Amino acid sequence: MSQRVFIFVNGILARPGDHDGWTDRAVTWTHCRSFHRAEKWEYAASALTRRFGQQERAEKIATMMGYYERAGYEIVLVGHSNGCDIIARVLALRGQQPWYFKQRVRSAHLFSPAADAPDFLRALEERDVARLATYTAGRDQALRLGKVSRTLFGWAGLGYGTAGLAARPIDDPRVLSFHEGDFSHSTWWEKGARFEQTMQQLHRTDDLLEPLNAAA
Repeated sequence: MSQRVFIFVNGILARPGDHDGWTDRAVTWTHCRSFHRAEKWEYAASALTRRFGQQERAEKIATMMGYYERAGYEIVLVGHSNGCDIIARVLALRGQQPWYFKQRVRSAHLFSPAADAPDFLRALEERDVARLATYTAGRDQALRLGKVSRTLFGWAGLGYGTAGLAARPIDDPRVLSFHEGDFSHSTWWEKGARFEQTMQQLHRTDDLLEPLNAAA
């Protein structure tokens, strides 16, 4: 089994100082229930301020990834909501590197992604990521509101990508799609049984993906 590190990236309205946030719990779960490593990359932002510093967040995550890659780890990126937009930017940064220098990310898991599907399809085509998995919710009111705000205020950089509103946001055989009709935007990370099910599904799905060298 390949050595992997799972890097968890939160969405908006998170509190990095909260030791019991979903990213903290995900790191602990991965260390205690799997043979893999885990990291979290947390930030604080509101709906109105999230666009400020978005690229800087991506650059810092890319730097973190480099340490693990040089140590021989395959990278697994896991994002929720706006965290998926940051992951899209991380993959775009990889695309700017010369082909002989960059390594492909093993996989990216996108939960209720407030991001644009074409960005991830482009990352697949340019071989910046080997495989993707999307997890969408049938009762995602947050992204529906985001779609309205983007229509009205997109000229000001407000609003969100709405890939999470489609049951299969990226129609490509390299993408595994999961849809929960009764879930809302953040149901995945609710404490207790929901969180446990999400983490089991995440790791089980990633285990099903072929090793990075087999997807070359």
